[in-house]
Parts: sequence; C-alpha cells; structure tokens
Amino acid sequence: MRLRARLVLIIAAASLGPLVLLGVGATRVSTRLMEERAGEVQASTAQGLALFVDTWVDLQVAALLRQGRTFDLAALDDEARLQVLRLVYQQTPEARAVALVDATGVERAPGVYLGPGVAETSGRAPVDADHYARFRRALPLERLRSEPTRAAALGPAWVPEGEARPVLPLALRLPGDGGVLGVELGLDDLSRAFESERSDGREVSLLDAAGRRILGEGNLADPSALSSLAGAAVNASEIHYVTSAGEEVLASTAPVPSAGWTVLVVEPLSLSEAAAREIRTATLYFGGVAAVLSIVLGVLYSRQISGPVVQLKDGALEVAEGRFGRRVELAGSDELTELARAFNFMSHRLARNQEELQRQQAEIEAFNVELQARVEERTRELREAQAQLVQSASLAAVGELGAGLAHELNNPLAGILGLVQVLRAREGSVGGGSPLLATVEEQARRCSDIVGQLLRLSEAGQARAPVDRREWDVVDLREVTGDVVALVGGAMRQRGLSLALEEGEALEVRGERAELAQALTQLLTTLRAAAEDGASLVLRGRAQGQEVSLEVAVSAVSPEGRSDDWKASGLGFWAARRTLAAHGGRLVQPAELTSGSRATWTLVLPRAEA
Repeated sequence: MRLRARLVLIIAAASLGPLVLLGVGATRVSTRLMEERAGEVQASTAQGLALFVDTWVDLQVAALLRQGRTFDLAALDDEARLQVLRLVYQQTPEARAVALVDATGVERAPGVYLGPGVAETSGRAPVDADHYARFRRALPLERLRSEPTRAAALGPAWVPEGEARPVLPLALRLPGDGGVLGVELGLDDLSRAFESERSDGREVSLLDAAGRRILGEGNLADPSALSSLAGAAVNASEIHYVTSAGEEVLASTAPVPSAGWTVLVVEPLSLSEAAAREIRTATLYFGGVAAVLSIVLGVLYSRQISGPVVQLKDGALEVAEGRFGRRVELAGSDELTELARAFNFMSHRLARNQEELQRQQAEIEAFNVELQARVEERTRELREAQAQLVQSASLAAVGELGAGLAHELNNPLAGILGLVQVLRAREGSVGGGSPLLATVEEQARRCSDIVGQLLRLSEAGQARAPVDRREWDVVDLREVTGDVVALVGGAMRQRGLSLALEEGEALEVRGERAELAQALTQLLTTLRAAAEDGASLVLRGRAQGQEVSLEVAVSAVSPEGRSDDWKASGLGFWAARRTLAAHGGRLVQPAELTSGSRATWTLVLPRAEA
C-alpha cells in the first residue's frame, strides 16, 4: 500500500476510532443501565407478588386451622361433623369444596361443595362429582404421613374442566384423631393480582416447585427454562435465557417460602435495548460525516509528505548500489528536512567507512597468513605430543603385563629351585654334585633374578596406594570386570566353560584399578578349578545403599573332581580377600559346596561417595 493511502487511512482511523469507541461504550453502558433498571423493576414486582402470595397462603392456612381445631371432630357424630364442614365452607370465601378424611383418604363425613345448578350469591363456581373426586385424589395426604410434625400441606394446583383459573388442594392435620381437613381453594384473588401486574411485553407467572405454571400466561416463560428458574430459595434478578422460539429475554424471580413456589417476571430483552439502538444510529451518522472529512484532510496532507519521501527513496537506492556520498537537498525545518540531513550525514559516513574497511581488510589478510602458519606449527607440536602419549601408554601396558607374568612365574620358579635342592641334597654334595642339577639351579636362579627385576621395574612405575581411602580414584567396577572377563575368557573356553557379564548400572568404588583387576582375575582363575565341565559362570553387579556387590554364579560345581586344583586354590582366595580388605570390602563364599549344585561367590565393596 502506498504511503498516501496509508496516511489517509491513519487519519480516518484517528478520527473515527474515538467516535466508534465512544459510540460502542455508550451503547453498552446504556444497554447495561436499561437492563439494570428493568431488572430492578422486575425484582421489585416479583418480590411484591411473592410477598402477597405468601401472605395469602399463610392467612388461608391459619384461618382454616383455627376453624378446624375449634371443634373436637373425633367426638362428634356424623351430622355434627357435617355442620362443622358447612361452617368452614361458609366462613372461607375462597373455598370451593371441603372434605373430612382419615390419613388414608377415607371420608369421615360427606363433602361440602356447591352442586351443579344450585344458585349461589357468593359467586362460587359449582363443583360436580368428578371435580370433587379429583379434589380428594389431589390432597397431599402422603406428605402429611411422611412428615408427622407438619400441620398443613399444599397439593398440586390444577385447572378444572371448563374453567380458566386453577384451584389449589389444601390438607390440614386436625388434633387428636380428628383426621385431615381437606379444602379446595380458588385462586381468583391471586389471579387478579397477577393480571394487574402484566403490561405490554411483560409476563408475570406463578410456578410450582417443579416449574409448572400455576398462574399467568404467555410464551416467554417456556417449559425449557421453567425447571431451572423454579424452586429458587433466594431472590434472583437479571436472568438471561433464550426461549424455544429463539427470543432472548430478561427475567427476575422471587420465592414463596410458605408454598415452595416461585414468582417469575419476564420480558423481552429488546425492550431494554431501545436507547442503545438510538445511540448506534447517531454514532453511524456522525461516523459517516467524520469519514468524509478525514478522507479530504488525508489527501491534502499526504501530498506534502509523499514528495520528500520519494526523493529520499531515490537517494537510498543510489547508496544501496554503492554510490556513497549521494546527497538529498530539501528546504524547510520539519522532520523530513531533518531526515534528509541525517541521510546526507549517513552517506558521507559510509563513504569514509568504505575506505577504512578496505584498509582493515588488507591488514586482516596479512594477519590470516600469519595465523595459518601458527596453526600449522601448533598442530605439528600436538601430533608429537600425541605420539609421546601413545608410546607412554604402550610402555605402561608392557609394564603391567610384565608384572602379571612376574607374579605368575615366581611360584613355578620357586618350586623348581626347591626340587633341585632336594635332589642335590639326596646326592650328598651341596657344593658340587651333578653338573646337570647345578646347571638347572643356576638357570632357575637366573630366571628368578630376571623376574624380580621385571617385578621391581613394574612396581617402580606404579603409584603407591594412599593411606586414606578417600584419596583413591573413583573406579567403575563393572568396567574393570569387563576387562578381566575379556582377559580370562580364552582360558575358560579351553576348559569348556562359558563366562558372561550381565548388563547393569555403573558400580563406582574408590580404589586401585590394577589391584582390583588382579583380585578379580585370581578369583575367576580359582573358580575355574571348582566348576564342572560345560558349566557357566555369570557375573552380575548391583548397587544397594552404601555398598556395591559383584556376584559370580557358577551353574554347577565339582570340587571333588579336581581335588588337587581345588586344594591349590586357597592362595587365590587369600589374595582376593587381602586385596578386598585393603579396599574396605569382603569376599562372601557359599557355606557348603555340593557336587552338581549351584554356588555363588560375592565381592562386596564400599560405594564411592559423590
């Protein structure tokens, strides 16, 4: 969108925006105020009618209870009871029918009502036999039986056939064994009160606890909404809902405590929006006038801005193409003139910076050449250092291997020397004797010296274990076990044994890696003598609390099968226990070994603290 069009739109928005916001705000405020006012009027009407209905019901119940309790109907005969019922009928103008029944509904006296065709100056409507029978069935006797303390109960209101106004059955508990006094009340007084409160568009209804309409008429209080509005225990105003016909209405309710009914006052919401519609109409009119004025002013003002902006655009394009130093000349003292001066300053600064960048680029190229030479020199030095590290690691590995061989060769060399000395002693010439034995002894001693030198050489290159165990390095016992398994696996397979390490978590301990590896090697070598041919050795580790353990499970042992090897294995167990004890651990052996059974040896070490 061009700048001129945007300016026109901005000016239009600046002028129309506040007007629209003001119109919308005024419309909402007026609508809200009208709704609040209508709600107050509705609430006042509902509360007044509810008070009237509540008072009317209380007066009827109090008067009938007073009349019924004046006589002890249980002690009267049938004729006297009939006279009492006639008296109640005559003294209660709203009564349509009067009956005396027991708790199960059986009559104790004939009912009193105005039969069909009988003239009555009081204006009461006649009651036929069907009407009277329905009245008796509608008496709420079950409620009186379920609530022994209740003195009176109202039944459901109903409209007799051929009549326009409903009637209300009322049951009153008489003292002693007097039974239940049933009275059917006409609601003419209440109907006239509700009709007087109706107006154009507004409906007034009386609902029972189930949401059924007792009094009133109209379509606004439809059945879909009555069940949710009836039976409310408190006053409610400004209730909004939509009727089944799709009309939005505003309603207020008020409860009738004595009867459990609800007074509902409802009217269309459109009656409260008349003022809002007038404000919207006025807003649209003034908005149209403001739109025309804003467009005219926008066109005039945009012409003064678009010309300088075009010049600045052309100058910016030339600078973008590399023609630094381009200038834009504008007359005046407004912001566009200041922008042109800033553009000229920028163009001049860019030209000067270009020269500076070219000079710095030459310096950077020279520095890159020197930096490349330094990198190549440093790379050569790193490669030499890496070669030295690899050679040192190889020498260390050779030293460890020599130490292992030295330890393994010392025992057979000592045995050879001992046997040679025994043979020479039997010949009785310690200083002389057989030249072959002397040669054997000399060569054995020479081998022992070589092994000793190799052992001292390997020990000289090893660091001594610290006295404080906390100074030891953290070693992953599972990793050490993996190395040992790889080392002794071949010897195990030569004996027909399988050796496997199960997967698991890291087992971190503090100690000397080489000593732990040597102890584990001695233990596995010793257990090789205790396993049957074809047996399997499974190693599994776990960490529990402050300790880690490594179990060596042998599927089948046979210590009697290789008695000599097994008897010679005590040195391996002793060396393993000694190394573990130096590291604060222990070796747990099975209590008893039986040929062909499964046995487990466990190495336990303290867990490395974080």
